[in-house]
Amino acid sequence: MQTVVKDVLPQKTRWSQRAVARHLCSDKATVKVYAEQIAVVVPDYLKECPRNPDGSIQSGFSLSQYQCWVVCQLITLGRTIKTDLNGTPYRKVVKATAIKQASLLSKAAWEAQFHNLSA
Repeated sequence: MQTVVKDVLPQKTRWSQRAVARHLCSDKATVKVYAEQIAVVVPDYLKECPRNPDGSIQSGFSLSQYQCWVVCQLITLGRTIKTDLNGTPYRKVVKATAIKQASLLSKAAWEAQFHNLSA
């Protein structure tokens, strides 16, 4: 019987954008773009975003475990798409994919994956 080991993020309550960047061997600016401009198209992700008094999303906010998972999934997807598109603009494609596949990035999907790992 073969055991599958999945790459699981350490269980922090909140993740700074800098910590996510270090975890992914990425830069903070990339994480910021994904966290504040791309991942916000996922309804469950957007619900957890802290807001300014005017209703806009705060800049530089720390990510919940779920939000961190979404950002990591999207950055990983972005890396694949970037390679496939050979340097042409790819972030709009990642955002469109996130919109179309929002159910796969939902909090319920995250909880199901987390539950399967701990079982």
